[in-house]
Amino acid sequence: MIYKLFDLYYSIDFNYQFSEKLLEPYRVCDDVPVCEEIKITKEEIGHETVHDTAHDEAYHEFVCIFRHISSSIIKYDGLFVHSAVIKLDNDGYMFSGKSGVGKSTHINEWVKFFGKDRVEIINGDKPIIRFFEDGIYAYGNPWCGVEGWSTNKKVRLKSVCFLKQSDENYIRKLKSPEILNKMINQTVIPENTEDKLKYFELLDKFLKALDFYELECDISENAVLTAYNTMRGE
Repeated sequence: MIYKLFDLYYSIDFNYQFSEKLLEPYRVCDDVPVCEEIKITKEEIGHETVHDTAHDEAYHEFVCIFRHISSSIIKYDGLFVHSAVIKLDNDGYMFSGKSGVGKSTHINEWVKFFGKDRVEIINGDKPIIRFFEDGIYAYGNPWCGVEGWSTNKKVRLKSVCFLKQSDENYIRKLKSPEILNKMINQTVIPENTEDKLKYFELLDKFLKALDFYELECDISENAVLTAYNTMRGE
C-alpha cells in the first residue's frame, strides 16, 4: 500500500494492523511512483522490544517505521525535529526544548487564547521539516506524541522558539552558536559521512532562514502574548 507523507510517496508493508490503522488517513491510490519501500523485519522489531518492554511488537513496528523515515528523509532535504508546530493565521510556529519542559502545555495556551478557529496543531511531538525554494515547511504525521495532536497538513515556518520553565515571562533572540547547540539536541545526526554533511548543510539553511528565540515562561496568557508579539516579527 502507498502513503503520502511530507509530499513524498512511500510503499509500506505491515506486520501488524496497529500501524496500518494509524497511517490510513495518509493512504493514496496505488498508481504513483514511490520514493521508498519500507518493510520492517521481525529482527528490527525485536531490537526495539529489548529496549522497551512496556509496549508490544505492534507498537514497536510503528516506531521502526518512523526511525526508517526520519533517517532517510535527509535525502529529500528533510529533517526530524523533536518539537511541536502550530499554525496560526497561515503561519507556522515551532516550539522545542527538553522533554518535560511543557511544550504541550504552552501550545494548549495558544489554542485557548486565540481559539480553535485560528490555531491548528500540525504536530505535537515529531514534525518533519522540508526545505524548498519558497521556505521551510513543517508536516503533520501520525507520529505525534501521547496527546495524538496531528493533522495531515503542512505549514510554512515563520519562527522557532525554545522553551524554559520560569516564574516570569521573558523572550530573547538567540545567536547562531546557541541555536546550533540547541538544534543538535533536538534532531538526529546521521551516522554515514555523506548524510552527516547534508545534515549540517540543512541546519545551516535552517539557522539562516528563520529567527530563533528562547522563551522563559510560566503557564499563562501573558506567556502566549510574550511569545506571539515577538515571534510574528512585527
